[in-house]
Amino acid sequence: MTDTYNTGKADTGAHGQVSNGTGTAALVLGIIAVVMSWYWVAALPLGIVGIVLGVVGRKKAARGEATNRGAATSGMVLGIVGIVLAVAFIAIIAAAA
Repeated sequence: MTDTYNTGKADTGAHGQVSNGTGTAALVLGIIAVVMSWYWVAALPLGIVGIVLGVVGRKKAARGEATNRGAATSGMVLGIVGIVLAVAFIAIIAAAA
């Protein structure tokens, strides 16, 4: 939907502001999940929340409510990588025990 003045820009809501917090939070949590992947107690929940926020951020970007689709996608991917690495560390520790 375009705004009432027909500028071609997406309608960003009542106040005309974009909301990039979700995608940014996904990116931050995804990075922390990858860095903390050796500590699976922290990496698994951070990765899961990063994935969820990444999906929400991508949907907001698709609706025109956010402008950081790349950050949301990166956060989602890094959340997945963090979870995979944490599970790999768990498997390595279980195999060594």
